[in-house]
Amino acid sequence: MSTIPVISGTHQKIKLFHESGEVLGICVTGAGYQTLAGFVGRKQSRRTLDCYALVFLNKGAGIFSSQSLPGPTPLLPGQSFMLFPGEWHAYGPKAGQTWTEYWFLFKGQTARFLQEQGFINPEKPIYAATSKEVFGRRLKEFCALLEKGEGQGRITGLFLDCLLNITASSNRGIRPAKDMVVIAADRIRQSPCSDWDFKALAREIHMSYALFRRRFLLVHHIPPYRFLLSERIKKASFLLASGTRPHKVAYEIGMKDPYHFSRLFKKMTGTSPKSFKQFTASR
Repeated sequence: MSTIPVISGTHQKIKLFHESGEVLGICVTGAGYQTLAGFVGRKQSRRTLDCYALVFLNKGAGIFSSQSLPGPTPLLPGQSFMLFPGEWHAYGPKAGQTWTEYWFLFKGQTARFLQEQGFINPEKPIYAATSKEVFGRRLKEFCALLEKGEGQGRITGLFLDCLLNITASSNRGIRPAKDMVVIAADRIRQSPCSDWDFKALAREIHMSYALFRRRFLLVHHIPPYRFLLSERIKKASFLLASGTRPHKVAYEIGMKDPYHFSRLFKKMTGTSPKSFKQFTASR
Protein backbone atom coordinates (compact mmCIF):
# COMPACT_ATOMS: atom_id res chain seq x y z
CA MET A 1 0.00 0.00 0.00
CA SER A 2 1.42 3.37 -0.91
CA THR A 3 1.61 6.11 1.68
CA ILE A 4 -1.26 8.60 1.78
CA PRO A 5 -0.16 12.15 2.62
CA VAL A 6 -2.80 14.41 4.12
CA ILE A 7 -1.82 18.04 4.70
CA SER A 8 -4.06 20.55 6.48
CA GLY A 9 -2.48 23.86 7.44
CA THR A 10 0.49 23.16 9.71
CA HIS A 11 -0.63 19.59 10.42
CA GLN A 12 1.05 17.01 8.16
CA LYS A 13 0.15 13.35 8.51
CA ILE A 14 1.40 10.24 6.71
CA LYS A 15 -0.58 7.06 7.37
CA LEU A 16 1.23 3.90 6.36
CA PHE A 17 -1.55 1.34 6.67
CA HIS A 18 -5.01 0.98 8.09
CA GLU A 19 -5.41 -2.32 9.86
CA SER A 20 -3.88 -5.72 10.37
CA GLY A 21 -5.56 -8.89 11.52
CA GLU A 22 -5.28 -9.75 15.21
CA VAL A 23 -2.21 -11.89 15.86
CA LEU A 24 -1.30 -13.10 19.34
CA GLY A 25 -4.01 -10.85 20.73
CA ILE A 26 -2.71 -7.64 19.12
CA CYS A 27 -4.26 -5.79 16.18
CA VAL A 28 -2.12 -2.96 14.79
CA THR A 29 -4.64 -0.54 13.25
CA GLY A 30 -2.29 2.15 11.99
CA ALA A 31 1.23 3.53 11.95
CA GLY A 32 2.88 6.63 10.60
CA TYR A 33 4.39 9.99 11.42
CA GLN A 34 3.18 13.55 11.56
CA THR A 35 4.29 17.10 12.27
CA LEU A 36 2.27 19.17 14.72
CA ALA A 37 2.35 22.91 15.31
CA GLY A 38 0.79 25.22 17.88
CA PHE A 39 -0.41 23.14 20.84
CA VAL A 40 -3.58 24.55 22.37
CA GLY A 41 -3.97 23.52 26.02
CA ARG A 42 -7.67 24.24 26.28
CA LYS A 43 -10.39 21.78 27.17
CA GLN A 44 -11.63 21.87 23.58
CA SER A 45 -8.35 20.29 22.41
CA ARG A 46 -8.95 17.09 24.37
CA ARG A 47 -9.50 13.90 22.38
CA THR A 48 -10.50 10.34 23.25
CA LEU A 49 -9.56 7.18 21.33
CA ASP A 50 -11.29 3.80 21.20
CA CYS A 51 -7.91 2.04 20.99
CA TYR A 52 -4.37 2.31 22.39
CA ALA A 53 -1.68 4.50 20.86
CA LEU A 54 2.09 4.63 21.27
CA VAL A 55 3.69 7.93 20.28
CA PHE A 56 7.41 8.67 19.99
CA LEU A 57 8.60 12.29 19.98
CA ASN A 58 11.32 12.51 17.35
CA LYS A 59 11.98 16.27 17.21
CA GLY A 60 10.82 19.22 19.27
CA ALA A 61 9.36 19.49 22.76
CA GLY A 62 5.94 20.20 24.24
CA ILE A 63 3.32 19.34 26.83
CA PHE A 64 1.20 16.28 27.65
CA SER A 65 -1.90 15.85 29.81
CA SER A 66 -4.50 13.11 30.18
CA GLN A 67 -7.36 11.97 32.35
CA SER A 68 -5.05 9.98 34.64
CA LEU A 69 -2.20 12.50 34.46
CA PRO A 70 -3.86 15.94 34.26
CA GLY A 71 -0.47 17.66 34.15
CA PRO A 72 0.54 19.55 32.18
CA THR A 73 3.71 17.44 31.93
CA PRO A 74 6.70 18.52 29.82
CA LEU A 75 7.77 16.27 26.92
CA LEU A 76 11.31 16.14 25.55
CA PRO A 77 12.79 14.75 22.31
CA GLY A 78 13.27 10.99 22.43
CA GLN A 79 10.49 10.39 24.95
CA SER A 80 7.48 8.17 24.25
CA PHE A 81 3.99 8.24 25.66
CA MET A 82 0.96 5.98 25.66
CA LEU A 83 -2.68 6.88 25.02
CA PHE A 84 -5.39 4.65 26.49
CA PRO A 85 -8.89 3.89 25.17
CA GLY A 86 -11.69 5.87 26.77
CA GLU A 87 -9.30 8.37 28.43
CA TRP A 88 -9.14 11.97 27.24
CA HIS A 89 -5.73 13.32 26.29
CA ALA A 90 -4.19 16.53 24.98
CA TYR A 91 -0.63 17.00 23.78
CA GLY A 92 1.54 18.89 21.35
CA PRO A 93 4.25 21.55 20.99
CA LYS A 94 4.02 24.90 22.70
CA ALA A 95 2.53 27.85 20.84
CA GLY A 96 4.68 28.91 17.90
CA GLN A 97 6.72 25.70 17.94
CA THR A 98 6.54 22.36 16.07
CA TRP A 99 7.41 18.75 16.73
CA THR A 100 7.63 15.53 14.71
CA GLU A 101 6.26 12.26 16.05
CA TYR A 102 5.99 8.59 15.10
CA TRP A 103 2.78 6.84 16.14
CA PHE A 104 1.22 3.40 16.30
CA LEU A 105 -2.43 2.55 16.97
CA PHE A 106 -3.25 -0.88 18.39
CA LYS A 107 -5.89 -2.87 20.25
CA GLY A 108 -6.69 -6.42 21.30
CA GLN A 109 -6.70 -8.86 24.19
CA THR A 110 -2.95 -8.73 24.72
CA ALA A 111 -3.04 -4.94 24.92
CA ARG A 112 -5.57 -5.21 27.74
CA PHE A 113 -3.44 -7.90 29.39
CA LEU A 114 -0.40 -5.60 29.31
CA GLN A 115 -2.43 -2.91 31.06
CA GLU A 116 -3.87 -5.31 33.64
CA GLN A 117 -0.37 -6.60 34.46
CA GLY A 118 1.05 -3.10 34.79
CA PHE A 119 3.36 -3.16 31.76
CA ILE A 120 1.49 -0.09 30.52
CA ASN A 121 -0.19 2.22 33.02
CA PRO A 122 -2.39 5.28 32.30
CA GLU A 123 -1.03 6.90 35.47
CA LYS A 124 2.54 6.56 34.14
CA PRO A 125 2.12 7.05 30.39
CA ILE A 126 5.46 8.73 29.63
CA TYR A 127 8.61 6.67 28.99
CA ALA A 128 12.29 7.54 29.09
CA ALA A 129 14.12 8.85 26.05
CA THR A 130 15.19 6.27 23.48
CA SER A 131 16.79 6.30 20.06
CA LYS A 132 14.77 7.58 17.12
CA GLU A 133 16.44 4.86 15.08
CA VAL A 134 14.17 2.29 16.75
CA PHE A 135 10.96 3.85 15.47
CA GLY A 136 12.35 4.89 12.11
CA ARG A 137 13.60 1.36 11.46
CA ARG A 138 10.25 -0.17 12.51
CA LEU A 139 8.28 2.07 10.16
CA LYS A 140 10.56 1.19 7.25
CA GLU A 141 10.23 -2.50 8.05
CA PHE A 142 6.43 -2.18 8.26
CA CYS A 143 6.35 -0.59 4.79
CA ALA A 144 8.62 -3.26 3.33
CA LEU A 145 6.52 -6.08 4.80
CA LEU A 146 3.30 -4.57 3.46
CA GLU A 147 4.73 -4.05 -0.02
CA LYS A 148 5.87 -7.69 -0.08
CA GLY A 149 2.47 -8.89 1.15
CA GLU A 150 3.99 -10.50 4.23
CA GLY A 151 1.78 -11.98 6.95
CA GLN A 152 0.47 -9.87 9.77
CA GLY A 153 2.35 -11.99 12.30
CA ARG A 154 5.67 -10.38 11.41
CA ILE A 155 4.13 -6.90 11.55
CA THR A 156 2.74 -7.62 15.01
CA GLY A 157 6.04 -9.12 16.13
CA LEU A 158 7.93 -5.99 15.11
CA PHE A 159 5.48 -3.79 16.97
CA LEU A 160 5.54 -5.91 20.14
CA ASP A 161 9.32 -5.86 20.12
CA CYS A 162 9.26 -2.07 19.83
CA LEU A 163 6.59 -1.68 22.54
CA LEU A 164 8.27 -3.99 25.03
CA ASN A 165 11.70 -2.46 24.51
CA ILE A 166 10.26 0.89 25.59
CA THR A 167 8.07 -0.22 28.48
CA ALA A 168 10.40 -2.83 30.01
CA SER A 169 13.10 -0.34 30.95
CA SER A 170 10.61 2.08 32.50
CA ASN A 171 8.47 -0.40 34.43
CA ARG A 172 9.59 -3.76 35.70
CA GLY A 173 13.06 -4.03 34.27
CA ILE A 174 12.18 -7.35 32.60
CA ARG A 175 13.98 -7.93 29.35
CA PRO A 176 11.72 -7.52 26.28
CA ALA A 177 12.30 -11.07 25.01
CA LYS A 178 11.08 -12.38 28.35
CA ASP A 179 8.01 -10.16 28.16
CA MET A 180 7.11 -11.59 24.76
CA VAL A 181 7.42 -15.12 26.12
CA VAL A 182 5.17 -14.16 29.05
CA ILE A 183 2.57 -12.92 26.56
CA ALA A 184 2.83 -16.15 24.53
CA ALA A 185 2.43 -18.25 27.68
CA ASP A 186 -0.63 -16.25 28.70
CA ARG A 187 -2.22 -16.93 25.32
CA ILE A 188 -1.57 -20.66 25.76
CA ARG A 189 -2.96 -20.50 29.28
CA GLN A 190 -6.17 -18.88 28.04
CA SER A 191 -6.68 -21.49 25.28
CA PRO A 192 -5.04 -24.73 26.44
CA CYS A 193 -7.39 -26.88 24.37
CA SER A 194 -6.29 -25.35 21.06
CA ASP A 195 -4.00 -27.20 18.68
CA TRP A 196 -0.90 -25.03 19.23
CA ASP A 197 1.87 -24.86 16.65
CA PHE A 198 4.87 -23.57 18.63
CA LYS A 199 7.00 -22.88 15.57
CA ALA A 200 4.22 -20.71 14.16
CA LEU A 201 3.79 -19.05 17.56
CA ALA A 202 7.52 -18.22 17.62
CA ARG A 203 7.28 -16.64 14.16
CA GLU A 204 4.32 -14.54 15.30
CA ILE A 205 6.43 -12.89 17.99
CA HIS A 206 9.36 -12.44 15.62
CA MET A 207 11.62 -15.15 17.11
CA SER A 208 13.23 -18.29 15.82
CA TYR A 209 11.80 -21.43 17.40
CA ALA A 210 15.16 -22.24 19.03
CA LEU A 211 15.31 -18.81 20.70
CA PHE A 212 11.63 -19.00 21.69
CA ARG A 213 12.13 -22.41 23.32
CA ARG A 214 15.24 -21.23 25.20
CA ARG A 215 13.52 -18.08 26.46
CA PHE A 216 10.41 -20.02 27.42
CA LEU A 217 12.48 -22.53 29.39
CA LEU A 218 14.36 -19.71 31.11
CA VAL A 219 11.17 -17.94 32.22
CA HIS A 220 8.85 -20.88 32.98
CA HIS A 221 11.42 -23.62 33.75
CA ILE A 222 9.70 -26.08 31.40
CA PRO A 223 9.58 -26.23 27.59
CA PRO A 224 6.49 -24.95 25.72
CA TYR A 225 4.93 -28.38 25.10
CA ARG A 226 5.25 -29.39 28.77
CA PHE A 227 3.70 -26.05 29.71
CA LEU A 228 0.78 -26.76 27.38
CA LEU A 229 0.27 -30.24 28.88
CA SER A 230 0.34 -28.75 32.38
CA GLU A 231 -2.34 -26.22 31.45
CA ARG A 232 -4.45 -28.97 29.86
CA ILE A 233 -4.23 -31.06 33.05
CA LYS A 234 -5.29 -28.04 35.09
CA LYS A 235 -8.29 -27.63 32.80
CA ALA A 236 -9.01 -31.38 33.03
CA SER A 237 -8.90 -31.22 36.84
CA PHE A 238 -11.46 -28.44 36.85
CA LEU A 239 -13.77 -30.35 34.49
CA LEU A 240 -13.48 -33.57 36.51
CA ALA A 241 -14.22 -31.70 39.74
CA SER A 242 -17.28 -30.22 38.01
CA GLY A 243 -18.62 -33.73 37.33
CA THR A 244 -17.58 -34.24 33.69
CA ARG A 245 -16.82 -37.86 32.79
CA PRO A 246 -13.15 -38.70 32.12
CA HIS A 247 -13.61 -39.80 28.49
CA LYS A 248 -15.44 -36.55 27.71
CA VAL A 249 -12.78 -34.49 29.48
CA ALA A 250 -10.14 -35.99 27.19
CA TYR A 251 -11.91 -34.66 24.11
CA GLU A 252 -12.64 -31.28 25.69
CA ILE A 253 -8.96 -30.61 26.38
CA GLY A 254 -7.90 -31.56 22.87
CA MET A 255 -6.80 -35.17 23.43
CA LYS A 256 -8.51 -37.65 21.14
CA ASP A 257 -7.34 -40.78 22.94
CA PRO A 258 -8.98 -41.19 26.40
CA TYR A 259 -6.47 -43.90 27.32
CA HIS A 260 -3.52 -41.60 26.58
CA PHE A 261 -5.21 -38.84 28.58
CA SER A 262 -5.70 -41.17 31.54
CA ARG A 263 -2.01 -42.17 31.52
CA LEU A 264 -0.86 -38.57 31.23
CA PHE A 265 -3.19 -37.39 34.00
CA LYS A 266 -1.93 -40.08 36.37
CA LYS A 267 1.69 -39.36 35.49
CA MET A 268 1.31 -35.65 36.23
CA THR A 269 -1.02 -35.80 39.25
CA GLY A 270 -0.29 -39.20 40.82
CA THR A 271 -3.89 -40.38 40.51
CA SER A 272 -6.20 -41.51 37.72
CA PRO A 273 -8.95 -39.22 36.33
CA LYS A 274 -11.61 -41.59 37.71
CA SER A 275 -10.12 -41.56 41.21
CA PHE A 276 -9.68 -37.81 41.10
CA LYS A 277 -13.32 -37.34 40.07
CA GLN A 278 -14.53 -39.64 42.86
CA PHE A 279 -12.33 -37.91 45.44
CA THR A 280 -13.56 -34.41 44.55
CA ALA A 281 -17.16 -35.59 44.45
CA SER A 282 -16.90 -36.95 48.03
CA ARG A 283 -15.68 -33.65 49.46
